[in-house]
Amino acid sequence: MSARRGVVIYVAAAVAARSADAGAIVAAVLAGTAIAGPAVGGLLAAALTVPHLIGPLAGRLLDRRRRPGPVLAAAFVWYAVFLVVAALLLPVTVAGAAAALAAGGCAGPLVTGGLSSRLAPILDTSGRSDPAGRDQRRGQALDALTYGVAGTVGPAAVALAASALTPDGALAATAVLLALGAAVVLWLPAERQSRRGDATRSVLRLLLVSPPLRRTTTATVGSATALASAPVIAAALATARGADASVAGVLMASYGAGGLAASLILIARPLSGDPERLVRLGVAVTGGALLLPLLALPNPDAGRVVGGVAFAVVGAASAALFAATLAARTEYAPPGASARVFATVAGVKVGGSALGVAAAGLIAPLGPAVLIACAAAVCALTLGAVGLDALISAACARGVSAYGRGMATYTASRPLEGDADEYFDYIADPENLPAYFPRVTEAHELPDGKVETTAHVDADQDGKDETVTSEAQFDVDRAAREVTWSAPGPHDYHGSLRLTDDGVELTIHTTQEFDGMQQALDGSLAKIAENLSAKA
Repeated sequence: MSARRGVVIYVAAAVAARSADAGAIVAAVLAGTAIAGPAVGGLLAAALTVPHLIGPLAGRLLDRRRRPGPVLAAAFVWYAVFLVVAALLLPVTVAGAAAALAAGGCAGPLVTGGLSSRLAPILDTSGRSDPAGRDQRRGQALDALTYGVAGTVGPAAVALAASALTPDGALAATAVLLALGAAVVLWLPAERQSRRGDATRSVLRLLLVSPPLRRTTTATVGSATALASAPVIAAALATARGADASVAGVLMASYGAGGLAASLILIARPLSGDPERLVRLGVAVTGGALLLPLLALPNPDAGRVVGGVAFAVVGAASAALFAATLAARTEYAPPGASARVFATVAGVKVGGSALGVAAAGLIAPLGPAVLIACAAAVCALTLGAVGLDALISAACARGVSAYGRGMATYTASRPLEGDADEYFDYIADPENLPAYFPRVTEAHELPDGKVETTAHVDADQDGKDETVTSEAQFDVDRAAREVTWSAPGPHDYHGSLRLTDDGVELTIHTTQEFDGMQQALDGSLAKIAENLSAKA
């Protein structure tokens, strides 16, 4: 099967299934609100979204199979069946409906992150994953676009179904979209080779110990918690103005339309700059946008129009933030671990969304103004947490630097002509470590972000070099264009390689002096210059 045909199948399945997922959350809010008020609506939506936390585990079902279609189709059908069951139970028992929604939500991770993980192999026509390639980047933008389309189609379909039927009937109707997605997703192409099981623990640890990924994850979860209140805010605004509950679906359709428009703009003119800065800016803009629905409260006559515009702006801000977090995950994920990082972040993001929609349901009785203010406050707190993390990381780095001043230090520098950013991509690849790391002959990236190295060193100090294999920490700071490493052992051996606009600097810190280290550094830099010149 050609890559183009595979992409068409992927997009069709993704839009159908994700429209159902987005619509089901809105339908759950509307149905719960119609029966017992916004609080119950928020709790039903939480019941549907909380199971998304099992994303890293659900993804392993796909990782063990070359043909993803049957697994995904079964998940979509499972989801559809329990949405219908929940709709049938809702007039009888809210608790039973919540349990059914929770059971259906267990398939949610395969609709979101699980399905996304199948796009890269479809685009990989060379047989080798290249997440930084042009086709892969275009695919990521296309994947983001499917969420934008789904965010528009799903809530709009629910709004129409709620008007024509009932809110619980609209919930059952979303199962039709899942059935369509199941029929299409069966045709997804098989992968060229089966993949090994997912090392979930290693990826979770990586998200904690890697400062850029930790801050990106914090920003992703915090903003998702705030944005999850959007459907509850929409329902609260409609209730406050005495409008029909289906108006909330119209507002959420505006939200999706804003996100769709922003996604199309970002495909034509992608974001540029440091991903971490873009994420922080996105959180700040999203927090400000969440305050805009307050403008719909003073004037009930114009409230629907003002509310629609406000929700469209919130949707656009959300889409831009989503694009920034995708760029950050791609930029900071270690080679070979991108899919696991994406799936795990997606899982905890939905967990934040579940917390947000549940909290919004509890706060909703206080009125839409309080609800809106709380959502914006969550973004402000998230921004503060990310900024504090950055300050602490910088302080720790300065402390390590001060500690290193009392150690034996070897530094070599060399002028370099060319594009420093392009060169840094070469330097940041652990597989290229033997080109500039003294005495290293092999280097391979491990799932937890560390690097397994093989080197010829005099480990036992007997005057003869031995071949030693060990694990070393390897960190990449793209903003500073610097890589740092540290190796276990009694000599606290660590170093850094930094690229400037016109040169490269290599530094080694150790508690013991080594003969020939300075000559080795000079030789390493000469080799780097040679390799980079050849690459350019």
